[in-house]
Amino acid sequence: NLIFAKPEAQCKFVEANSMIRDGEVVVNLYRAIDKRIIESWLDRVNKLKIYKPHSMKT
Repeated sequence: NLIFAKPEAQCKFVEANSMIRDGEVVVNLYRAIDKRIIESWLDRVNKLKIYKPHSMKT
């Protein structure tokens, strides 16, 4: 898994993930900690899309 957290946090992540449209996600519905997690994940996704690294490191 990308995120190792409490089940509730994973639930929020999945919920936010389902709201992604064109590389953007609605983060204002979540607490600050959740927003940071989601933005961190989006940052990784965007970097993969832009740079397409040869090795997919976690």
